[in-house]
Amino acid sequence: MGQIIAAEWDSESDGTYVAGDARKPQPIVALTTKHTFTQPGTYFVSVRVTAERDGNVGAKYALLQNIDRIRVVVTQ
Repeated sequence: MGQIIAAEWDSESDGTYVAGDARKPQPIVALTTKHTFTQPGTYFVSVRVTAERDGNVGAKYALLQNIDRIRVVVTQ
């Protein structure tokens, strides 16, 4: 088990991740974000969370990343 050191969001389903606010390294976090969709459609919003064994935010190796998605349907 490690410490969560980063969270990034891809709100437009285009593979471009924007850094979120993971605050200080910790084993469990509650994340929220806000995004406005300008067009109707179905979007798969992703969050990519990175953990490191000791919570070292400067580590370059031995990082564990997980991605999760949620489907968002925007209608007019």
